[in-house]
Amino acid sequence: MTRRKIIFYNDFNNSYIVSEAYSGDKSEMEQLGCGTCDHTWAAFMEAMDSVDNLPDFLKVISWITASYHQQANHLPGTRLSIAHNNQELYALVRNMDEVWEVRRGVCGARQFDMSSIAPIISDGKNTANIEDGAIVTHHAEKRIRQRLGINKSAVDRTAEKALQYGITHAETKGKLSRHLDGIFLLNYKPTNLRVYNHSVYLFNGTTLITVLLLPKKFWVYADKLQRKKRERKGDADANKETSECGIP
Repeated sequence: MTRRKIIFYNDFNNSYIVSEAYSGDKSEMEQLGCGTCDHTWAAFMEAMDSVDNLPDFLKVISWITASYHQQANHLPGTRLSIAHNNQELYALVRNMDEVWEVRRGVCGARQFDMSSIAPIISDGKNTANIEDGAIVTHHAEKRIRQRLGINKSAVDRTAEKALQYGITHAETKGKLSRHLDGIFLLNYKPTNLRVYNHSVYLFNGTTLITVLLLPKKFWVYADKLQRKKRERKGDADANKETSECGIP
């Protein structure tokens, strides 16, 4: 069956709201004799014809999700993800057969060209992960020193480590991911979140806006993700930085 996702592009902060994956539709399921769906994909896209804003997008997405799950004993909530840049978006949609995009201020859904966000491969290396150095605003410097107890000379280095080695929003799941969703939706400027050393760093691109303390209930999970990220990187710098921030 055709695997699809629907995304909403918000040009205020260059971010994407990404739906859960939908497998097939009414016609495909009837042909294969498996699964339950109330409507065809064409009907879903017709419902998107008048949608050009996030609240209406969420309403239609909830209806689409219910069309697949209505036979369940307990109707699940709509499961959404947030991508702050093309790299995170590609990680969320790369396994789909089709992706449909709705843009703020433009009615209707259009098929999205995934090749436009695919990582660029050059000499066997993925060049899509290269990031510029962190820039710290005056407000962010004040909040780091106030909330983390870091002296002024270490502020830039801490922000750089958070940007390079911190856990991205896309790398989280479950309650931590939903916690970051809440931060993102309440703060319209950040396009790049990082969880690092039990704090949440809010970047706009590579510019640090502010820092929030991560609730203690998420520490164990965040530490586990940080250890895995260190192992994936497999370089001396990553090993050094995670040991410095107290992660075993």
